[in-house]
Amino acid sequence: MDKTPQTNNNVNNTKPLTSSNSTTIADIKRNAASNNTYNKAPERRKISVISVFGFIVIMLALGGVTFLFLKQNNDINATLSTLSAAQSQLYDEFASLNYNLANNDVPTTTPPVTSGTPIHTIEISKDTTTEIPSEIESTPAPTTPMPTTTPEPTTTPAPTTTPQPTTTPAPTTTPQPTTTPTPTIPPETTTPKVDTPVTHFTQKYVSMYLGGGEYRIPIIQTLPMHDYNWDNVLQQKNGLKYYTENGKKNSLIGVDVSSHQKEIDWNKVKAAGVEYAIIRVGFRGYGEAGTIVLDEYFHTNIQAALKAGLKVGVYFFSQAITEAEAIEEAEFLLNEIKGYNITFPVVYDPEDISGDKARTDGLSGEQITNQCIAFCERIKQAGYTPMIYANKRWTLTRIDLTRLTDYDLWLAAYVEQPDIPYLFKMWQYSSTGKVDGINGSVDLNISFKDYSK
Repeated sequence: MDKTPQTNNNVNNTKPLTSSNSTTIADIKRNAASNNTYNKAPERRKISVISVFGFIVIMLALGGVTFLFLKQNNDINATLSTLSAAQSQLYDEFASLNYNLANNDVPTTTPPVTSGTPIHTIEISKDTTTEIPSEIESTPAPTTPMPTTTPEPTTTPAPTTTPQPTTTPAPTTTPQPTTTPTPTIPPETTTPKVDTPVTHFTQKYVSMYLGGGEYRIPIIQTLPMHDYNWDNVLQQKNGLKYYTENGKKNSLIGVDVSSHQKEIDWNKVKAAGVEYAIIRVGFRGYGEAGTIVLDEYFHTNIQAALKAGLKVGVYFFSQAITEAEAIEEAEFLLNEIKGYNITFPVVYDPEDISGDKARTDGLSGEQITNQCIAFCERIKQAGYTPMIYANKRWTLTRIDLTRLTDYDLWLAAYVEQPDIPYLFKMWQYSSTGKVDGINGSVDLNISFKDYSK
């Protein structure tokens, strides 16, 4: 039996659709497709929003990482720049120090020149370049040259405790000949006095800070050393200090003055316990002309101080730039002190001018030392005791002490315990002292030697 498709039969037998039911199969398919597309649109919009949000998050993350990287890179560059600057500064300091070690003619840098009167102040200026004599060496100290200058500071009682444990037991083995051990004691007691200053300073360097850096200055072991025990420095109720040995006062209390103190009641100064005064005779101006000027209060001060019973020395503030000028300053001083009873030293006071340009800027250590010798020799020829005034920096780096051993040193050090090992006979320990009879501040001093005897 022949079969035909059921669909065809149904189509042929189906009645045409009316207008009320006019949706065709094609329409149904289109509607279905349209409905399917409409239903999928929210999902597509959802996926699109998520994609955009994700892209924004990724871009923000990448931006943050980039920012952190750039910031870290800038920090690294800044650090490297700082390290480079520090390294350059360090190289400059080393180069400066090496230059100073090899030369004695390093110029100083100071502000523009102005006129003015030099003030008797002691400061280590950061603007001043260090100048270290090339002769400085760290060599063992010989025992033979030391006795020539060491016995002067009247420090004989200090080493008396040393012979007891060391040298006294040796002679006790021969008590029978009572005459022999007696003469052997004096040389044995003098030997520790020579050795004590050397063994007292075991360090090889003295530290000093200049221009923001620390410098280690080698100690010249061949120079005379002091054996002062700073625990023996005592202080009166009025603040004046003095040095003792074996519980007894073994020094003199002093002041140094100039026109800056104006009028002084020297009787009150004497009553306060001051025993000597170093009075300024004059000064040389630090300008180009370098004019020598008499201290306007010199004659008033020296006459009143002597009348009050004080022992008197004098000083001259130098700005000489040649030996001839140093001798000129000495001649000027000698002419002014004629007729006065000068029992304490006549002092040469060369100093830097702080905060201004001076005619002495750039002088080498050798030249300054030559001028010290020229001045002191002229003073010695006139029958007075010459002395050189210097602070720590000048003592270590500006003057050659190996050429100045014939002259006593007056050290300015405003500390409790000076770390200068070299022998000095006077110590200026303050520039802000107060003494009855003197208006304002005054320099205070200790003399370890009575020059009047």
